Amino acid sequence: MILAIFQNERVYEGNINFLKAIYPMPCLSRVMVDQDPVRQAGLRILQGPSSNTPPLFREDSFDPTTRIRRGRFYVAMSPNRRHWNADRVNHYPYAKPHAVDTQNYDMEVYDSLQNISGAVDGRPPIFLGDPGFNTAWHILSAERLFNGETLFTLKSISALGVLPDLNEGALPPDSAKQIRDGFEKVADAVHKYMPVPIVDVCREFTRVTLAAWLHTIGVDSNGDLASLINRIPATHVGVMSAARIVNRLHPRGKSSERERRDIRDVSDEDGELSVSLVAFLLREFNWAR
Repeated sequence: MILAIFQNERVYEGNINFLKAIYPMPCLSRVMVDQDPVRQAGLRILQGPSSNTPPLFREDSFDPTTRIRRGRFYVAMSPNRRHWNADRVNHYPYAKPHAVDTQNYDMEVYDSLQNISGAVDGRPPIFLGDPGFNTAWHILSAERLFNGETLFTLKSISALGVLPDLNEGALPPDSAKQIRDGFEKVADAVHKYMPVPIVDVCREFTRVTLAAWLHTIGVDSNGDLASLINRIPATHVGVMSAARIVNRLHPRGKSSERERRDIRDVSDEDGELSVSLVAFLLREFNWAR
């Protein structure tokens, strides 16, 4: 399937013989292309750009609760511009666009990505947008459609403002996967769950990050969160206080504990607080960008 763009204001699809207007206007983003090795990882999946024109990503759906985006990639054809006779272009439901040449339409053309260079392993990153105005995504999977196009599933690397971005290069190698997995669970929980499960997820992530950090400073990292808190060096008051608050919010989600201790239930604000404390710990450990 060919994607054709007329004067950066209207998008058509079809083949070399006939085009029809796409309604409503699709959400198209440029794929950032540069020499940064991190950005190149995702581009290798797309076989790299065939010209100086960056590939495009066409969004088909986006779920903000899971931060999942699905869509297709298009690469520039060679040459990147083609003409269609006026009777070969269907503009419905739009009116005919204003054009200098009313007999032909000159458009930028892109071809749908039919094949990918290898399997999607390791969740390679891809960056969509322009320099200074871009978002980062992991490529999770690629699904071949009946017409030969490839439908990609992307997940936002950013927690959409809820958590700082992980500085994955700074994570302890032995615990990096656990930290990444826990980070994703917290980010997902914020958008999908009520306060009690948010506090539970944050408590577990606090235990994982605290254990990993203690190990890096030569302290025993085995045990539950309470025992780990007792091993935090006295000089790290902020870390100790944040971990204690997260740990003390946990019992409030249990009715038996509320009755025994005469404490209130977990509120939405408590859930937000636990997420903020998790973010604070990541920054204290220098694991956040």
